[in-house]
Amino acid sequence: MSHLLVLVIVERIPPHPYAQAQVQVKELLSPYFRRGGYDPSLPNSHLYKCDGWGIGGRYDGLIFGKEQHYNLTPFEYRKRYGWDVIKPEDNIRSVSEVPKDMIQHIDALVTPDGEWHGREEKAGDEWVSELTTIITEISLHYPSLLAVAVDCHY
Repeated sequence: MSHLLVLVIVERIPPHPYAQAQVQVKELLSPYFRRGGYDPSLPNSHLYKCDGWGIGGRYDGLIFGKEQHYNLTPFEYRKRYGWDVIKPEDNIRSVSEVPKDMIQHIDALVTPDGEWHGREEKAGDEWVSELTTIITEISLHYPSLLAVAVDCHY
C-alpha cells in the first residue's frame, strides 16, 4: 500500500468552483483508476495508477503550507485526516499560487487534457525541473486554472 501526491489541474467553474473541481478531478482520474488495484494480466494495466483517491487525504493542507505529520498512530491519523475533517477549500488553490517548496513532494501531475505526468524513473532534480516547467507554463497561459492536491492510493 502506497500513496502518491497528485496535483490535478482543473478549470475554475463558477458559481461553485470547489464542487466543480471535485467533479473534474473524478473525470480526469477515471482513466487511471481501477478498483482492486494493479493487475498485470489486464490489457493496458500500465495505465492504472490508483485504486483509490481523495482530495487532500494524508496531504491535507500541504498546498497551503500546512505542516504534515507522517508518523501518527492510526487513531491520531484518523483524527487528523479523517474524511470528515478534510475540506476541499484547504486543498484547492490557483495554479499560479502552488508553493515552490511543495513541488518536490508531488509524485504526479494531471493536466486539464487528462495527461498524466509522473515521477516514475526520473531523478529527483529532473522531475522537479520538469514539473516546475509545466506548472509555470500553465500559470502563464491559464492563470485562472485551479490546482487540486489529491492523495492517490495504490
